[in-house]
Amino acid sequence: MALQFTSSFILLAIGCIAVGIATAQDSTLGDVADPTSSTGFRTSAVGLDSTSTFDSGFTGTAATAGSTDGVVMTTTKFTSTSTVTTTATTAAVTSALPTTPPFNNETYLISLAIIWNGEDVSTEAKRQFASYIFPSFAAACPTSSRLNRTSINLVVVQLETLLNLDDVQILQNALSVSNYLFTGLKSSPLTPLLETVLSNTTVPGYYLMNYHTVAPMSLTLLQDALIKVIDQRIQESSNPADRRNYRAALFIDDSIDITQMTQLFRYFRYGLIFFRYTDSSADESLISIRQSGIINIIVVLPAVSGDKLKLAAFKLNMFSYNYRWFVHRARWVNANFDNRMVTYSTNVTSMEFGRVHDTLRYDLRTTSEVLVFDLESIWQPYLQQYLCDEKTPVNKTLRGFSGSFKLNPNGSVARLNWRLQIYRGLEAKKHQIGEWTSDGGFNMLPYPDPARTPGLSLSELKLNPFNIVTLIIPPYVMYKSGVSPEAPLRQRLTGMYIELCKEILADLGITDYDFFLQPDEAFGVFNKTWNGIIRTMMDGRAHLACAPVTIETSRKEVVSFTKPLHSSQQSILYKQPPGDPVAEMFQFLQPLDTEIWLTILGVLVYVAIVLAVMHKIIPNQGIKLDLYDSLFFSFAEVVQGTSGAVPNQISGRIVVAFFWFFTLFLLLTYIANYAAFRLLDGVQQQVDSLQSLLQNSAFEFGVIRNTVTVTLLQTSTFVYMQQIYSLLADTFPNGLVHNETYALEIMQNDSFRYALIGDDLQNKYLAETQCNLVNTGQFYELKSALVLPPGNEYGKYFDEQIVLMSNRIIELQQKFFHVPVESRKDCTDRTFLGYVKNYTPKNPWPVKSGALTLTNTLGIAMINLFGCIFALILSAIERSFSRLLQRRSEVRRKTQVAEAYAMAQRPTMLE
Repeated sequence: MALQFTSSFILLAIGCIAVGIATAQDSTLGDVADPTSSTGFRTSAVGLDSTSTFDSGFTGTAATAGSTDGVVMTTTKFTSTSTVTTTATTAAVTSALPTTPPFNNETYLISLAIIWNGEDVSTEAKRQFASYIFPSFAAACPTSSRLNRTSINLVVVQLETLLNLDDVQILQNALSVSNYLFTGLKSSPLTPLLETVLSNTTVPGYYLMNYHTVAPMSLTLLQDALIKVIDQRIQESSNPADRRNYRAALFIDDSIDITQMTQLFRYFRYGLIFFRYTDSSADESLISIRQSGIINIIVVLPAVSGDKLKLAAFKLNMFSYNYRWFVHRARWVNANFDNRMVTYSTNVTSMEFGRVHDTLRYDLRTTSEVLVFDLESIWQPYLQQYLCDEKTPVNKTLRGFSGSFKLNPNGSVARLNWRLQIYRGLEAKKHQIGEWTSDGGFNMLPYPDPARTPGLSLSELKLNPFNIVTLIIPPYVMYKSGVSPEAPLRQRLTGMYIELCKEILADLGITDYDFFLQPDEAFGVFNKTWNGIIRTMMDGRAHLACAPVTIETSRKEVVSFTKPLHSSQQSILYKQPPGDPVAEMFQFLQPLDTEIWLTILGVLVYVAIVLAVMHKIIPNQGIKLDLYDSLFFSFAEVVQGTSGAVPNQISGRIVVAFFWFFTLFLLLTYIANYAAFRLLDGVQQQVDSLQSLLQNSAFEFGVIRNTVTVTLLQTSTFVYMQQIYSLLADTFPNGLVHNETYALEIMQNDSFRYALIGDDLQNKYLAETQCNLVNTGQFYELKSALVLPPGNEYGKYFDEQIVLMSNRIIELQQKFFHVPVESRKDCTDRTFLGYVKNYTPKNPWPVKSGALTLTNTLGIAMINLFGCIFALILSAIERSFSRLLQRRSEVRRKTQVAEAYAMAQRPTMLE
């Protein structure tokens, strides 16, 4: 093909377009709609059949932009900043434009310009012209001499900033050269200025350059379309008079001047809130809509922002029957959702330019692309008439995507109307139900909300992933042992509630579900606002909360609960001190300090010495009181009372009398101290109620923060519960702990005693799996259940399953809460004292509180045993010593006898 087509795309970024101007001019631009005929546009003109089309331009072989034979695509980007002078700017613009003469004898040049503000359409304009417009000429008149000797130059001027007067003059000068035939505009503040530039052309029949403006639809017209569609939807509802029908939320971007939306504010007489959309605020805005109870949501956003809002709404489960969506520009009807995001809502009403299948046929996905397509399609008849040397002037009505245009013989074009196609639903459920035109046309088929039949909501749930939030609360919810941390959370979790939820979902036929952990690890309490799982369910971030959430009145006001799965009391968990077995055996020594015992021993020895000395000075008649006997006497007086005879001397009796007074006082003091010691030890060891815990100064206590236990203590009418809450909230440093793991770590600290107030079943489980833990003091029974979002439809199916699984719930509770002995933690104390304790005889029957045990009296028995053993040893020593003395005496006697006999046998000196 001899035709050569060059395109130069100049992006001018000069100055900044004022916000107020931008909002006024781009208020309805976004994505595009479709033509009514499969070929693209239906035209009508004087002397032509009303259904004649320019199929030749759109049904032939389409050229691929940038790669067609004989077509040279060039792109020149020009950026001007405030530091660039006018002279430099002029030079840059001039150098970017062709300088060849408009026509010569061999080659003709026709220039086309697109001046656009807002979205960058340079690449799309090139693609459309090369793929659809240019091939139509070759299909219409492939042998035309003009076609083969004409070059077409397409320039796209992208206005990203506001031009000053000097820059406008530069742009006017640029458009006044190179034989510009048509200049297309997207309406902007520059339109009145640029339309004053009428360059001469040498194209036969077109002596002046024409401006074709595809201005955005005004906000007044947009509101007219929105109100008509919304009003019909409201009138089709079951209760049109409901005040909620006349409240709405509006999502817009910075291009919309909200002060011009007065029609919508008047229609929604009970409230219209609007949000300037940003990616970071999408979730927060949608959640505020959910909390406000608004059911009408209007979206006027470009495609990119609209897609992000759509994804955020899907994740928050806001495409349910509870809401009505009215969408313009975002073109949700053009594309499918993600594979794991299948919407089931038929309550999405879209108002877009053109029919979906036709816009997709031309790969038009934004409103700007549709408007550019309309602009180039306006040029196509004029260019074809010239290039194909057609004799009949262009004089027809063209039905474009955005509306109809009147094409006049002199190249001028007038828009006749705007046209919006109305769709209901998304994806496979989308249907065209009407059309709106700016000249008063409005047709919309009645499409009332479908009846919510039994099972419909359940079938809708199966279309998408079922999101479940949970908390790690052993053994309700816990990690499986031996499963890789890299595995999906669904495979890593187990526990009573997890297994129960899995079985319920399997029975309901819901197989595509995912678990996620509550980020703040809280069940949920109200402190100016809700947190935890309750907040997550209120916001709609999950379909189900699979955790033992206690049913509580304030919670029931903001979320839904299933039937109770189980009931559990609150209880007290604390660590029983391991104790010192030696100290327990010799507990009778503890009422008196070691110094006192040593003092008593010293007194006994001192008194014995005094009695022995006095006996030596003045012997007692008939009584032997040497040091040995005196020591025995003083010891016997303390432990047994009067033993045998007492000194009969007055001085000795005075000493004994004072010693008796000392002994009486000592015994009374010991008995009183021992009784108090036993009582205090019993109180410190025994905690069986909140009252006893409150009275026990040896204990600190706490609860898991953000649980119903906190609310229960805080709001109780019982004084002792209020006192406990005051202590744990304001006094104890560990009064509100983060989780059970941290509480157990505190309990292992032997420097002080710590008790945890919480769920009884969980406390029992912890007492069985940890060492030296005691669970006691059950009080206040509470019921727990699964949590569902407020206003859900599928809760009744979960209730039915829970009723059918009542026996299974008991089985799961026994399975996870009863820990086999072989699976319990080895708590054997392998220290010396541990062995002593393990081999200490245990009481064979239950012991009453405060009673002495075998362990407490074992020390006395051991002392008695040691005394007996020592006495036996002494008796053996005495016997041995006595026999030794006896032998020595016998030897001495025999020696004396022998000596006497020898003396007797010796002759006397007389003899």
